[in-house]
Amino acid sequence: MATFEKNSSRSCHYIRAIARKLGSKGYRAVGMACHRNPYAPAAACHRVICSDGNIGGFASGVKKKIRMLEKEGVKVRKNKIVNLEKILYKF
Repeated sequence: MATFEKNSSRSCHYIRAIARKLGSKGYRAVGMACHRNPYAPAAACHRVICSDGNIGGFASGVKKKIRMLEKEGVKVRKNKIVNLEKILYKF
């Protein structure tokens, strides 16, 4: 398992940070890759969030994304991560 995969299994990420780590400015491409992820939930795209802490979109719906995050102990209020600094993985 790649370092990124190990680290992403427990943390929320910004799409921008993922793109930068890949050496790209293709933020929308990263978002679309998450949207079309055939390996979900093993490759956990539900942990990818907006840079301001908002939940963002999810192919299966935002409500399902929130339920999945809350099941993992992530606190969400008004579609925004409450404890963002505590759970955010920084590359």
